[in-house]
Amino acid sequence: MKRFNLSVLLLGPAILTGTAQADENHVIQHYSYSLDSISEVEIDGGVGEMDIVHTDGDEIKIELELEGKRRYWIMNKRSVSEIELEQSSRGNKLKISMNDEDLKHVDIHWRIELPSVAHTSINLGVGKVTGEFADTELELDIGVGAADIAVARSSAGRL
Repeated sequence: MKRFNLSVLLLGPAILTGTAQADENHVIQHYSYSLDSISEVEIDGGVGEMDIVHTDGDEIKIELELEGKRRYWIMNKRSVSEIELEQSSRGNKLKISMNDEDLKHVDIHWRIELPSVAHTSINLGVGKVTGEFADTELELDIGVGAADIAVARSSAGRL
């Protein structure tokens, strides 16, 4: 009987600790980038799932859903509250990416609203890309995974 009471006392704080950190383990972030004078967009996602929707306008909008995973079954889930997208632009090119260290032990889901640009490049090491694209020169590079894309017949080229 004493052993059972001791187990309850030891498990109590562990349950409270997991509940207190729930907000750090799952976040949804929103980004928008102006496409004024931008004709080329490169998105380097690393891992995860990407849903891309064509939209009118002059800015790209991204909703990024991050969920920390456990490294081992006994450990807490990874905190994802500090992870941010990185953005750089040079000339007429906008590059959006994630730091390689941020990709460890995280489930990532991208929702992207992408207007028409002359060239679009999507890089995803592992995962799935689902999208619809307007008139653009599309370069899609997936290491391991799948793609389900829709493009205008007039802009379809080499696959």
